Amino acid sequence: EIGRRLWASPSAEVRAWRGVAAFSTGLGTVCLCISEGSLDAAPSVNIIDPSASSPACTLVVPQHRLTQLLFGTLTLDLVALDEGSSVVVPTNPQVSSAMSAMFPPGTPWRWDMDFM
Repeated sequence: EIGRRLWASPSAEVRAWRGVAAFSTGLGTVCLCISEGSLDAAPSVNIIDPSASSPACTLVVPQHRLTQLLFGTLTLDLVALDEGSSVVVPTNPQVSSAMSAMFPPGTPWRWDMDFM
């Protein structure tokens, strides 16, 4: 799904981006290697050793915020504005742009009592 989202980005720069992106929550860190593919096909996304990541390519976010990003409830730009939270957005602008494409806004259906 992450590869498909990158491939569907309106930005040619994001579609062509290949590299390492890491996501760190209170539960641990996952590091993804985005490789291969072309502008005509979604890139390959593989989980790799978290030691391959750097702070410049790591999104540090509470677990509930990562869930909101995955479902499109919030965008990365909005999550980055959380006051008093421990959100750290990657400093590498290419990785940050790619992550924005990985978490596009959506219209998830939620039950009224779901405080996701």
